[in-house]
Amino acid sequence: MVYPVSEIFYSLQGEGYWTGRAAIFLRLWGCNLKCPWCDTHVPPRFYCSADEVVKAISHQIPHDHSDILVVITGGEPTIHKYAELVTALHTSLPMCMIAMETNGTNLARPVLQDLRQSNILNWITVSPKLGVQSDEIIESYFVDSKWCGDELKVVLDPNGDIGLLRRYGPMLRHRFRHLYIQPLSEDFQPAVKFVKENPLWRLSVQMHKVISIA
Repeated sequence: MVYPVSEIFYSLQGEGYWTGRAAIFLRLWGCNLKCPWCDTHVPPRFYCSADEVVKAISHQIPHDHSDILVVITGGEPTIHKYAELVTALHTSLPMCMIAMETNGTNLARPVLQDLRQSNILNWITVSPKLGVQSDEIIESYFVDSKWCGDELKVVLDPNGDIGLLRRYGPMLRHRFRHLYIQPLSEDFQPAVKFVKENPLWRLSVQMHKVISIA
């Protein structure tokens, strides 16, 4: 099995709960959504086996910091046969924290939840695209008891129905440890107002863009 790899790089996590933490990013190519504002549409540079990915990541780990955060992102990682890759990372780099970022379209599949429950995968960040995916689809996710993870980070397009977050926040709080809203534009005020009125949610901004890092 080979994986289309756009890039592997060492930087700081710029979004959500782990903002500011050093991390190695594995960006897989390919996505099942077509977000008009996508900033990660980077074509694959390599096609690598799981073992080759592990080797490349191990070369990025800072000396004496074997517990580094490793983030599998995209694109959309869950369109690939990711179980072998996640297991290889867990087995070969047991001190690393293995996290995955997903748009949530395949979140309820047993294989992903099994990896998380067995701690082979240590963190799941779910980032649905409010305003790109229809409100009906987003709502169907929110009411699905199998749709769960560690962190929910909703990317807010101005066309999305923010009322969904208000209505389903109390329910989602039982399935995610952390709830974030991340505005798409630099007009943060609607999101700030929402969080002040709905303190179950927190504000996430793209710190890596603010401080101009990868």
